[in-house]
Amino acid sequence: MPTGAAAASQALKSLVAELGLVASSPARVAAACAGLEAELAALPEAEARAVHLQLLPLLGQRVGPVLEPVYALLDQACRERPDPWPLLDGLLDARDSGLARRALDLAGRLAEDGRLRVDAAVAAGLARRVDAEGSPLGEPAQLEGVAALLARLPPGPDG
Repeated sequence: MPTGAAAASQALKSLVAELGLVASSPARVAAACAGLEAELAALPEAEARAVHLQLLPLLGQRVGPVLEPVYALLDQACRERPDPWPLLDGLLDARDSGLARRALDLAGRLAEDGRLRVDAAVAAGLARRVDAEGSPLGEPAQLEGVAALLARLPPGPDG
């Protein structure tokens, strides 16, 4: 039975395979995510982060409730990471507009808590998404959240 990185890799493959099915089951995806989460807990931070980053493209491939467990796993990882932006950056690209909106809300909460430092990279990522055609972050209600995040940018050299 594989352990460590090999076990996490196997759990990731199982999750990817489940999401690749036409009729993926949210319950089976949740079970695969739970298995992956258990394996990630045994890995060093850098290895777990690398696996989390591999999950992000999955959010761009589908929409609907089947992605809820994947989003939940990544949401939790954002809350636990010292620098959540690399994961948040990918969460904001979710094809499911509801998940992208939730990622923006999460970014706002993490910024309020001082866990997300809003800097030029965050501003550029938000601007890119607001400008993207059909982006949920370009909707009026979401623009308020984007503006609130951008208001946290430190003042420039001119004050």
